[in-house]
Amino acid sequence: MNNNYPLQFRKIWLALGWVWIAVIIYLSLRPEPIGDDGPWTDKLHHIAAYLVLMLWFAQLFRPFAKKLWIALGFVAMGIAIEFAQEQTGYRHFGFIDMVAGGIGVLCGLLLSL
Repeated sequence: MNNNYPLQFRKIWLALGWVWIAVIIYLSLRPEPIGDDGPWTDKLHHIAAYLVLMLWFAQLFRPFAKKLWIALGFVAMGIAIEFAQEQTGYRHFGFIDMVAGGIGVLCGLLLSL
C-alpha cells in the first residue's frame, strides 16, 4: 500500500480536527459537565474523546515520528486542561482524568498503526 498519496481536502480535514480540539477544550471547561451518570462514565468520555482525536490526526500525518509528537501534544493538552479546570472554581482537577485521556491517546496511536 502506498502511504505517500496526497489527501484530498487536507486543509478541511485539518480544520475539522482543530474544531474537535476546540470542542474538547470547551466541554472540559464549561461549568456543567456532560453526562454525570456514574463515576466511570466521565472516564469513558475522556478515553473516547482523545481516542477519536488521535485517530483523526494520525490519518493526516503518516510518519510515525509525527504521530508520536502529536500523541505527546494531546497528552500534554489533557494535563493542561485538568490544571485549568482546577483554576475555574467550578470544575475539579482529576489525575484519573489525565490517565483516561492518555489511555485514549495511546489506543488511538496504536490503532493508527
